[in-house]
Amino acid sequence: MEAFHGLDHAFIFTRGYSSNFEIRPFTKRDENMAKILTNMVTNFAKTGDPSTKRFVWPPFKGNVTTEHVSIDLPPKVIQGELHWPNPKFWNVEADLISQHVGGDGDTNFQLSAYRRAWWALWLLVAILAIVVWGIVIYAVVSKGSSPRNKPYDNIVITR
Repeated sequence: MEAFHGLDHAFIFTRGYSSNFEIRPFTKRDENMAKILTNMVTNFAKTGDPSTKRFVWPPFKGNVTTEHVSIDLPPKVIQGELHWPNPKFWNVEADLISQHVGGDGDTNFQLSAYRRAWWALWLLVAILAIVVWGIVIYAVVSKGSSPRNKPYDNIVITR
């Protein structure tokens, strides 16, 4: 499997984490990758250095760095500049996304249900706002027109 954005979540948060995907079956190799990646992330958060007991991650030296790390089993340092994948990568990625998102009737049905629920929620908010304002306006108008609220005739101001 080639890496894609967010793939690390499946290895770092292996249980009890709600993600958009999970790897099934989670093989022994995947478990080893999860241990290494979690160790690297933890070390980086603690010390600023993702190196582990078995792998030394070389520090980045700005524009003069000519090596990069391949996080694989085992992790390795690769000599040469880091290049983005060729445009073919994005074409393949877009094709995979369209296969898994666009054509699935269940996914489209679920997304439509979410959209309807969103609009229903806003309709409910609007109705509640109208009802609350109606009550406030009624209370103000009825209080002002009550016979007990006549202006006082016996107020005398002396100077």
